[in-house]
Amino acid sequence: MSASQTRSIKENLPQPIIRGGEVSIKISPEVYEKGRGYYKFFFTSEIDLRSVWASDTVNLKPGVLRLFEWAKDFNAQTQRNTHANVWIRLMEIPQEYWMERTLREIASAY
Repeated sequence: MSASQTRSIKENLPQPIIRGGEVSIKISPEVYEKGRGYYKFFFTSEIDLRSVWASDTVNLKPGVLRLFEWAKDFNAQTQRNTHANVWIRLMEIPQEYWMERTLREIASAY
């Protein structure tokens, strides 16, 4: 990519602002909607379908692919996310607290 192309792309990006001591950038709804996606998978055998379906979710790092059964009335525009990935950093937690339930309890305080 040339320097002029890079400048052109940067000129079209939203300008960051400082809000509450943090850098904040407004993402336009149009750009956000393009980032959401749904995929349709086709399987050659019932065994393959069951194997994938048993996974429920697939960890893609940094995101998660959540599987659900297709319905005839599916409309991507009306779908709403009901789950969100959240990363938190808990500093200096002793190892005896490194259990999922305990970490969830600690994190719920924030």
